[in-house]
Amino acid sequence: MPLIRIVVDPGELSSSVVKALEKQGVEIEITKLEAGDYVANHRTAFERLTIDDFFKSIFEDRKLLSRIKDLANSYERPVLIIEGEDPFFSGRTINPTSIQGFLKTIAVSFRVPTLFTLNEAETAEVISSITRAEQSDYYKRYRTLTRAIMDPAGFEPAAFALRTQRSTPDLQALEKNK
Repeated sequence: MPLIRIVVDPGELSSSVVKALEKQGVEIEITKLEAGDYVANHRTAFERLTIDDFFKSIFEDRKLLSRIKDLANSYERPVLIIEGEDPFFSGRTINPTSIQGFLKTIAVSFRVPTLFTLNEAETAEVISSITRAEQSDYYKRYRTLTRAIMDPAGFEPAAFALRTQRSTPDLQALEKNK
């Protein structure tokens, strides 16, 4: 299993998510983050809330949408993790339609998916598995790009586009059509 690194906001040190990540062999870097609680790479970050914090932020301090907006503006692939019991069957006297409406706003208006976990260990597993995939994907594309730059003669434009999973125009075909 390749080593992965996650940047963690100091506010998360009191949770056992950090300890669970370390047990999984994740390298932890503590840094004050402007947005999010955990950062996988330059494109992916996580905002983690317990279910109680989630309800508090909806009905009392109303800061969650501001935090979600900052996360969405700072990262290409932001993720909200809500940790704890199911918010729709929590025994609280909150209308499930209100919760669903709030989550829809987060998903549609801010493009931030919400994942639910049962506990801190499961949260750590979700964060590390997504981070592992993100860092592995980025590394593969970086290696392919680096090889293409180092040895451009060894790469055909179509093969290069396929390897990087991006559509690159065939410049020779464009020149012929002029």
